[in-house]
Amino acid sequence: WREFLQPVGTLGADLRIEQGGWRGWVEVAEAAMQPREPLGTLRDITVRLALDGQTVRFERSGAMLNGQPIAISGGLTVADLESWTAEVRVAATNLTLVRSTDAMLRADLDLALVRTNTEAPPRIDGVVTLRNSVVMLDVRNFVGVNLERPDPRPPYFSVDADPVGDWNLNVAVRGNRFARVLSPAFRGTVSAETRLLGTLRHPRLLGE
Repeated sequence: WREFLQPVGTLGADLRIEQGGWRGWVEVAEAAMQPREPLGTLRDITVRLALDGQTVRFERSGAMLNGQPIAISGGLTVADLESWTAEVRVAATNLTLVRSTDAMLRADLDLALVRTNTEAPPRIDGVVTLRNSVVMLDVRNFVGVNLERPDPRPPYFSVDADPVGDWNLNVAVRGNRFARVLSPAFRGTVSAETRLLGTLRHPRLLGE
């Protein structure tokens, strides 16, 4: 667990078993993830779960990423580790998603993890609205792209871990003149109207 979490934070719980199910709450407060470049460090993680039998609800849950708050809401219905449904929402404003020497990418997030059928993989829905960004382009990065591998082509990531890699994507990624682009070959502003589809293992970014 030390690969993912820093040794900080507190854990509290008030649980009881009634009618064959768990009742009460579990709370993790002031936790932090290990730094992940270029995303940064997720800090001040507070997750309070209210348990009522097979129902789990997020209460007063969120975190801070690069100084901006992230809100988590919604809940899950869990029969076992394989049979569960969910609608968990994540919202943030002017969040820095990438901070590196090549780019500063900010966006508003309105995303949801949805699973209404236990026989189907979960799906990530929602909208990413790009804004207030700067990109330093090197045209050499776009030469010789291997289309057989998801991570070296747009959208430049791939999640191989099971079972998360099979989760479906249906996310609108858009922004009107959201970024200033600086490169030896081009200077200007960029707009996007795209959709992120496929799976986390094999994502596809389509649009303009």
